[in-house]
Amino acid sequence: MADSHTILAAVQSACEAGDLEAVVGLLRPMAALDKVSLAAGKGLIRLRFGDRFPARLFNSAIQAEREAFLESQREYQRNTKYFASLSTSRLAPPL
Repeated sequence: MADSHTILAAVQSACEAGDLEAVVGLLRPMAALDKVSLAAGKGLIRLRFGDRFPARLFNSAIQAEREAFLESQREYQRNTKYFASLSTSRLAPPL
């Protein structure tokens, strides 16, 4: 997972500055956070920008980014297993 302290610090500074564009840019890195850190980041954003958009919209944006992140992780694992199986089959001595 990503360095949660760095991402949360960036979220906090963007919220303190009132920079919604920076917060939106941090949604993708936030998707890589563990659930506890993600909840902390969402709390910071809701405190600062909660009146600007509905919670449903924010949650759906985070969920979409999280699904994309998790799919990329699954794809990486599939490729890793595939290449490992290829290298194993090439190294195996013929019978």
